Amino acid sequence: MTKHEFIAAVADEGNFTKKEVATMYDAAVKVITNTLSKGEKIGLVGFGTFDVKERKATTALNPRTKEPVSVPAKVVPVLRFGKNIKDEIAAHATKSKAKKKKK
Repeated sequence: MTKHEFIAAVADEGNFTKKEVATMYDAAVKVITNTLSKGEKIGLVGFGTFDVKERKATTALNPRTKEPVSVPAKVVPVLRFGKNIKDEIAAHATKSKAKKKKK
C-alpha cells in the first residue's frame, strides 16, 4: 500500500476528505520524527511503541573482496507492534494457511 492508497483508505474508513487525512498524516509523521530525534519514545495503546535503539560499532565482511569493513555505531528507529495487532495478524495468517491447505 502506498502513501496515497493509505490516505484514501483512511479517508473512506473515517469519513474524512483525502486532504484532511493527508494533513493529519504529514503532521503525525513530523511529530513522530521530531520526538524520536530527541531520543524519546511514543507509546500508542492498541498500536505499538516507536522508540530509538543504539547499534554498536561492528566489523563486517565485504562480500566481493572478503575484506573486513568497519561499521560505525548508529541510532535507528524501531517500531514494536502491540499485542492487539500481533494477535490480529496471527489470526489472519492462520486462516490464510488453512485456506491454502484446502486447495
